[in-house]
Amino acid sequence: MDLSNVSPETYLFTEDDRTIKFKKYRHNDEKMPTPEECKGVLKGVSLSYAFCGEQDFGIDPMAKQFGATGKNRTITKIPKELEIIESEGVKAIKFGRYAKLNSRMVRKTMEAGVIGYWDDSSLIICASPEYEFVINSIQEMFKPNHVRFGFSRSLFGYNLLILAI
Repeated sequence: MDLSNVSPETYLFTEDDRTIKFKKYRHNDEKMPTPEECKGVLKGVSLSYAFCGEQDFGIDPMAKQFGATGKNRTITKIPKELEIIESEGVKAIKFGRYAKLNSRMVRKTMEAGVIGYWDDSSLIICASPEYEFVINSIQEMFKPNHVRFGFSRSLFGYNLLILAI
């Protein structure tokens, strides 16, 4: 996986209607959200469209593995390939053989705080040590008939949404 494919922005949605934004690149005056600002019950995650990714193909192969093939894309099963991994203090939830936590991904995660990638058959969301609770929250969210895949359209392409229902 090439870092050019990493989503430029990752959003966390909380039950108390807060949206927390992490960016792959920040301008000099932009600050990363604090861990305290990210606390709360997570109800969703959005990984933005990456310009050089394979997101134009949708998520049909991945959705099939999660049993999310119906009209509303509700996840009906959790594949054994969805796993939590760690490297150099970075924690990630991943699915698919192309989702890897290599040294470049670790470095970029340490800079961004929370970062992710998705394509038609892979998904990875990574968090630096101070945000590892985000990965735990996402793992808790992934339960059959409790979460669905969705899309939101941006100017550039589709953003992947993972939302609790």
